[in-house]
Formats: sequence, structure tokens, C-alpha cells
Amino acid sequence: MRRNGSRPARRCIVLALGARALSERGWPSLVEDPDAAAVRAARSIAYVIGERPVVVTHRFSVDLEERLRRHLQRALGRVVRAIPSLDRDVIVRHLDHSPVALCASSRATSCNDVAASDLAASLGADMLMLLTDEPVVWTQPPDSDPRALRTLAPADVASLRVDPAVDRVLAVATRFVEATGRPSAIGAIDHVEAMLLGEGGTMIRERAPLSYYGPRLPSG
Repeated sequence: MRRNGSRPARRCIVLALGARALSERGWPSLVEDPDAAAVRAARSIAYVIGERPVVVTHRFSVDLEERLRRHLQRALGRVVRAIPSLDRDVIVRHLDHSPVALCASSRATSCNDVAASDLAASLGADMLMLLTDEPVVWTQPPDSDPRALRTLAPADVASLRVDPAVDRVLAVATRFVEATGRPSAIGAIDHVEAMLLGEGGTMIRERAPLSYYGPRLPSG
């Protein structure tokens, strides 16, 4: 997707990172230790930066953004600058000389996930990752224990029984897949490397079969 007069974007991965993603169960919460949470996020983001740059969208406080920026800089061994908007052309120019764009989502009328999905589509991103406090999307079939979704197609979303908050995230992930034909993933910050390989989180693809994890989830 390219607007008139816009520069073509470099192929990239877009991560939508929210406060919930930094409060995953079993780890110090943002309230308990915001610096530890920022360290975990920075290390995970650094793992997936290779030939393709990474765009990280967020709606953090200035303090938390600075913590994340500082730890990303240490993990990558190079300068990381924060971008105070989700302006596509600014991000494209930034990616010419940096492997990561840390961008603040400030649109008052839109949640970070929706803004990230729209940005990812406009950039022609290879993948959109929506990061939450759960390693996968859990669905509750009638008369059955919760099951961990592994893969699904956009057409499967309407038939799933999930928490309303998760239903919104699934809708955003589906929005990107339908707009671009490229995959999206939902999962935890510690599993981004596995999600990039298609081995972790819940993957949404155009023609993926509806499938579930077994009793044990991927470790990430």
C-alpha cells in the first residue's frame, strides 16, 4: 500500500506493545519493577531485529518510553531514538538508518492496536504482532476446558468464544491479514522470536487451518 508521493517502505515487522504486555504473569509487574519490565521487552525486541527492521508502537508514559529506549540502545549497541508519532513517512525515513523505530501512538480516538494495524498495512509490513499478557489466545468451547489457539483464518474468528477484550485484539489482527494477505500474531513479549518463526503465539493467516496447541504450550 503506497500513497501518492510517499516513499516506498522497507520491509519490516510491526509490534504493538502495551502495558498489558509488560505485566505478563510470572514476571515483575510494571508497578513492582518498571525497569525490569522494560529490560525484558528490550531484549525480546532485539532478538527479532535482523535483516528486517522493527517498528514498535506504544502508548507508554514518557518515563516508561525512556526506560525502554535506553535498554533497547544497550541491547542493540547503537543509538535508538523515539519518534513522537505514527507518521508513516517519518518512520520510513527513520528506518533508512536505524534497525528499530520506537513510536508513540497518540491518536485519542484509536487504541494502540488499531493504530499499529493501520500503520503496518500502510508500511507493507511482513507481519503484525499484537503483544499481550498471555502467550496465546484462549478460546472456551461449549462444555469443554479452555483451549490454546495455534492457528486460524479470518473466517474462523466469528465462530470462536473468547473474552471480549481478546475478541477486539483478534479483530485488529484479522483487519491486517485481510488488508494485506500477510500474517499477524498474538502472544507474549517473551515469545516474539517464536512467533516470528511461526512456532509460538496464535497465528492468523489467510488460509490457515483452525488448530490448537496440545497440553503444553511453546516455551518461546
